[in-house]
Amino acid sequence: INRRFLLLYASQKGQAKAIAEEICQEAKEHGFEADIHCFSESEQYNLDKEKDPVVIVTSTTGTGELPDTAIKFIKEINDKSLPSDHLSHIRYGLLGLGDSEYTFFCNGGKIINKRFLELGAQRFCEVGLADDDNGHLCYITSL
Repeated sequence: INRRFLLLYASQKGQAKAIAEEICQEAKEHGFEADIHCFSESEQYNLDKEKDPVVIVTSTTGTGELPDTAIKFIKEINDKSLPSDHLSHIRYGLLGLGDSEYTFFCNGGKIINKRFLELGAQRFCEVGLADDDNGHLCYITSL
C-alpha cells in the first residue's frame, strides 16, 4: 500500500508552513509519508504527473489574496487554455487559513479550491477553513 501524499503550502508569515509541518508530523505518526513543499518550489513537484493524494495548506493575505509564494502557481493554473479535465487525476484536501475579522476570510484557500474544481480535481474531504490562530487541529485529525 502506498502511503505517500504530496503536501503543498503557501505561507506569508509562516503560519501555513508551521501547520503543514504539523500535518507532516501527524501523518508520519500514523504511517503516512508526506512529500512537503512550498508552492514556490515548483521544480520539486509536478501536479501534471502526481498520482498520490494532494493536501494543500494556504493562508490568506492582504484583502483576500494568496501569499506571495503561491503567485506563480496560481498564474499557471489560471491559464485559460488548460482543459477542464487538466487536474482530473488529482484527489485533494485543502485547509485555508485566514482571519475571521476580515471580509474575505480564507479567500486564498477558496481561490485554489475553485480553480482545482474547474480543472476537474476531486476533493477527498470537505475544505477546511480556519482562523489563523485556532481551529486547524480539528482539520488535521479529520484527515
